[in-house]
Amino acid sequence: MKKMVESFDYDIEIGVAKDGQEGLNEFFRAHKNNDPFDVLFLDLEMPIIRGEEMLIAIRCYEDTMGLDNIKVIVTSANTSANKAMELFKGGCDFYLRKPIDKGELNKAITFVYKGES
Repeated sequence: MKKMVESFDYDIEIGVAKDGQEGLNEFFRAHKNNDPFDVLFLDLEMPIIRGEEMLIAIRCYEDTMGLDNIKVIVTSANTSANKAMELFKGGCDFYLRKPIDKGELNKAITFVYKGES
């Protein structure tokens, strides 16, 4: 997915975490350094801390600290409409089903940055 995002004409700096714990640590580090992420991609099936748990932790932190919510795009092979609805209720901004299509990824990025679909 990183290569797909880099192929778009966006000025986006991309970081990659090997698991949910590393991703959560990077999220907190970015806030501590006053350089928060603009958007976060979460895979539901990440090792150590799953994507859904990471989303809950991030939203709790933002609420506790009075921060604006980071835009979150969740990716998953799960095709359940119920799971997607749970994620939106939990604070997900966009849901992409795997395998990820380049056009759908562009649509997700456009939506979270510009509010357009």
